[in-house]
Formats: sequence, structure tokens, C-alpha cells
Amino acid sequence: MKATASSILFRVVGRHGCVSLATGATAFTRAASAIALTVLAWLAGLATHPPVAAQTPPDTVFRDCPHCPEMVVVPLGSFLMGSPDTEEGRFEDEGPQREITVRAAFAIGVYEVTVEEWDACVSDGGCRGYHPPDEGWGRGRRPVTNVSWEYGMSFPSCSDGQAEGTAPVGSYEPNAYGLYDVMGNLTEWTDDCWNPDHSERPDNDEVRASGDCSQRALRGGTWGYPSEFLRSANRGSFELGHRDNGLGFRVIRFSR
Repeated sequence: MKATASSILFRVVGRHGCVSLATGATAFTRAASAIALTVLAWLAGLATHPPVAAQTPPDTVFRDCPHCPEMVVVPLGSFLMGSPDTEEGRFEDEGPQREITVRAAFAIGVYEVTVEEWDACVSDGGCRGYHPPDEGWGRGRRPVTNVSWEYGMSFPSCSDGQAEGTAPVGSYEPNAYGLYDVMGNLTEWTDDCWNPDHSERPDNDEVRASGDCSQRALRGGTWGYPSEFLRSANRGSFELGHRDNGLGFRVIRFSR
């Protein structure tokens, strides 16, 4: 699958160090050349759970219920989106580079949403009662796959190294923000509409709501991907109803 989408979902190396981040960058840029800002930003859970308070300290970890995803608060800051023309493995849709400023406090799932969290949602009468297949890899703490963007919206709030399916979440080291599997394991849905490049991307943390909104942006690279797809600037897209065993998502909550 050639990744072909844009997003505000920016990722940080958290697994095998296949992506080289520039030296001398700010701490936010190093750790957030890839934080997922818009992974399904308007989940059903956002309507029922309180927003992140603007004064909540960064690195605060919380969950809303015993079976809800664990989340961590990420600090504000700026970073450079996209890749330079000289980057090895670069695709044309990764430019031009733009400085993006994150102005609103937000929290994001420490892990990709797991099968056990999805099953708990179904047991509670939510997630459209859909039981996605696990490909024989197991359920529990494996990240949930075969969930389309539309179904993901119903959830309340080198190479990858995994050549034969997903690994349980948290199997590898986290990035500087304590986020796991932001590169590899699964490619993740975001809320951005597809655009061919970053040329008209706003310089803030808003969802990109213009362009081809029949497709949504992907980031991160999945199990079995070669190293060129496991770079923070790499982009992908699929139509809203698409499902496969290399796609997942994580939750996010913004301040109000």
C-alpha cells in the first residue's frame, strides 16, 4: 500500500529507530515530529467526556473508566511538518515543509485502541455491535484492526520488525512523550481530508477539513512495511469505509 494522505497526525519514532530525526531540534520537534493530533478527533466520546483542562500538566496520564484507553497530556509547541527534498525514501506528497504550532492542550491514547477495549465498547452496547476479526493473532491487548474510519468514529473516547502480524501494544519502547507504536504495528486513521501536499496546510492544529473528504489521512506505517513507509513524514489515505488488518486508531481529546 503506497501511503497517500495528509494529516495533522504527526509521529515520533517509538520502536526500532528506523527514522532519523534532525539533531539540534527543539525537544518538541524531536519528540513530536509526529504526534497524532487528529486521530478521529471528533469521537463519540468527546461529547460525553470532559475536555482536557488547559492547565493540566504535560505528561499527566489518566483514563475515564477501568476499560477506557489510557491517555497522556502532550505539551504545546511547534514543529516542522513534512520532509526535505533530500530525505531518502521521500515521496512527493510529503512537502513542502511547514512549521505547525499546537496552541490547544490535548491528550492522546498512550496505545492504539486494543481489541479488549473495542470488545468492552461492544459489550456496553456501543461500537455498532461490530466484532472485527483478529486474523488469528489473538485478542486482548492486540491493537484492534479491520475497523473503518466510519466505525472508528463510533468508539467513545528497516522495517516494522513485525513480519507476521501485530504485536501486543506496548511491546516496544515508547517515544519521549510516553506514546507507544507511533511508528509501526498499525497505520492509524486521522480526521484530515486528503490533499496532495502541504502547500495550503494551515499553520495551526486545526483538522484539515478541505480537499477530498471521501478519504481520510493515515500515518505511521504498519507491520511488515519497509523502512521508507516508517518515517514521520510519510502519508497515506483510504476511503472512509475501508478496512484491513494493517489499520488501527487511537483516541484524542482537545481542550475547549
